[in-house]
Amino acid sequence: EAPLYATTTNCADSAGDAACGAAPAGAFVIDAGDTNTVVSTTAVTANSQIFVQEDSSLGTRLSVTCNTTQLDINPVVTARTAATSFTVTLSAAPITNLRCYNYWIAN
Repeated sequence: EAPLYATTTNCADSAGDAACGAAPAGAFVIDAGDTNTVVSTTAVTANSQIFVQEDSSLGTRLSVTCNTTQLDINPVVTARTAATSFTVTLSAAPITNLRCYNYWIAN
């Protein structure tokens, strides 16, 4: 049986650019009509592995309506600043509802 993997803090921010303090994991959104968002967290380093996955079931957690249209729009980490933030970019903006994502940082 695999052990549970936990982080000390877990962010949930649905207000555009995400303010996640020092959280190495969490949930954020990319707003309708936008193609990117900045996730601010001091957990990111120059050598971090940053994993981002869309999760349309986060609506209750984030108090929003997540986009459930399945499109081939993969999130890409396009920038990072150590101890500050990383940026996630989509190839196309969500049209109606925002898109919801989880992230996890391994240093």
